[in-house]
Amino acid sequence: MDSIHGIGAIDFMINSPPKNGTCTISPLNGTTTTLFTITCSNWIDNNGIRDYSFYSKSIDCKNKFIILLFMLAWTTNLSTRAILGYTIVSTIQVRFPANGNNVTMVQVIARIRDMYGCMTEIDLSTVSIIFDMATINNLINDILTTPMNLVNNTQLNSNPIVVVLAGGNQNLVSQVLIAQVQALNAMSMKILQAAIAVAISVASLNDERQVPLPSALNTSTMIEYNQQWNYFAAARDYLISFCTNLVITTIDSIILQSSMLAQLTEITSQLTRDTTVR
Repeated sequence: MDSIHGIGAIDFMINSPPKNGTCTISPLNGTTTTLFTITCSNWIDNNGIRDYSFYSKSIDCKNKFIILLFMLAWTTNLSTRAILGYTIVSTIQVRFPANGNNVTMVQVIARIRDMYGCMTEIDLSTVSIIFDMATINNLINDILTTPMNLVNNTQLNSNPIVVVLAGGNQNLVSQVLIAQVQALNAMSMKILQAAIAVAISVASLNDERQVPLPSALNTSTMIEYNQQWNYFAAARDYLISFCTNLVITTIDSIILQSSMLAQLTEITSQLTRDTTVR
């Protein structure tokens, strides 16, 4: 019996990423409270555009190395980026965090995905951000001077940061919370370092005298430290209340919210019982 031979062929179509588009950001400088607009135009894909997501990494020009803002700690892991937000439309407004220096240069990255997840990634213009410390100071003052049980209190709800947080926009809430909590964390570390420095200085003087005398300076520093620490705890407790009702819709929203919560809970000694059970 003669052998029977056959030949078959299958053609595979490889999905191509979105192409031919651009993304721009405006303005190119501002503060941590400035609204920046990112616009993506003319992206085409045979399967359609599914969404746009945006990331940032901060360039520390003073020390000549890259510090990435992953919203939970400063890290030198270059594979880590901070998600700023995501959208299914081609335009989004964002607020940028800053690392506490006078000026932070932030590199922005855009990812454009089609309906099957094929992605194009592009770098946008670098943005200059100034840390707005006055905003967090005003917010802390409003929180401390306003009865927290008055949900509709006009004084607190007129604060521009609270207005944004109460709006419930997941992208903006996350961006604002991260910027404010990073300020809290920076301020906390500053007063902690000051308290430690005074304690070490006083201990050195006492060692020289060979007498463990109490220091009025040391005592006053610790009183001020505890007072400030409690102020920051109250502010953190209030800010974290805006996280509880955010809706989880996609994997991007999970990444965004988990990064935000990690930053909010970074300094565990400022977490109250109410915060930890939310």
